Amino acid sequence: MVTPTPEECEKRTKRETKIGAAYRSPYVRRDINLGSKYSTQDYAVWRWLIQDGKDKYERVFQYGNVFCYRKHLATLRPSKKLYYCVVDVWSALMNEKETYKSAESPLRLFFDTGLSIGPLNKEKTEAEQYKIFVTGMNHFFEKYPNAKIKDYDLIFFPILASEHFYLVCLNLKAKTWDVIDNIRQGKAANNEYAFILRRLKKHFVKYLKEKDMTWFATSISRMETSYLTMPWQTLQNVTDCGVFLMRHMETYKGDAKNWETQLKAEKKGNLQKGQLDKLRIKYAHAILTSHVNEKREFVIKESNLFYNKLAGEGLLKLVMESSQKKHPRKRNIEGTRLFEDE
Repeated sequence: MVTPTPEECEKRTKRETKIGAAYRSPYVRRDINLGSKYSTQDYAVWRWLIQDGKDKYERVFQYGNVFCYRKHLATLRPSKKLYYCVVDVWSALMNEKETYKSAESPLRLFFDTGLSIGPLNKEKTEAEQYKIFVTGMNHFFEKYPNAKIKDYDLIFFPILASEHFYLVCLNLKAKTWDVIDNIRQGKAANNEYAFILRRLKKHFVKYLKEKDMTWFATSISRMETSYLTMPWQTLQNVTDCGVFLMRHMETYKGDAKNWETQLKAEKKGNLQKGQLDKLRIKYAHAILTSHVNEKREFVIKESNLFYNKLAGEGLLKLVMESSQKKHPRKRNIEGTRLFEDE
């Protein structure tokens, strides 16, 4: 028996629709497999996304009031910094995927960057910050009215501060605030993190108290901070910080010692860079073809038409053949043909 994947599940119209046990099996892989090759549809969707001459402000992803324009999703191109709405879309998909979690997996909740961009802006007063924070929380729970904070094991806050993405996870299982960044940080940087985290904690604790959850607020305010160290951390890669963030959100289950991302160490030549480039394409495909994307059928139809056009011109065969080769020196072929416009 082959365990079905979430994408094979029938499209649902209501978030509260129950999912069969087969779709919540621990054998269902919910994260992107970095060991897999590019599929034909990966290529088709990617090339359709980045093609020249299209309306940059066309909405290519829509899920209720969460949306993303072509221009912004195209920041998944290698060597580009992600636009914040890509992370917000990813948070929405992560929350949706939690529907398929097995009974053994921790229950995770993913907020969006709106709880950091305004609420942690040093140019605003603390009162102004908190007002924005409350507005963001209210909007979030309008989208997820059945979500109960106290029921979750891990609560994720994707942070965008000083043009850098990283992740803060309220780990209720370990009773810690886990700070997760792709860059190895020294004491000076930790001081900056500490300021951000103190302000985030303060806003969150105050919000919980106002929601008559004083006992919970008091408990999390006393939790220690843990700055995680991972083998795949980098020295100064700020360009790919958004992609690292998405991978961390996708794979972290609260157990740092047994955490598996499949990411290579930075010292492994171009291997880690190649993995990050692959994730950019795989993530674009995952977002655009997600069953929650209201533009999904349009995207698949148009990308198939565009693929057929390229295939007819003989361009795609060369790209696909060259990019499946594993030798690092072939990376330049893939980079020039797969990631660029016509």
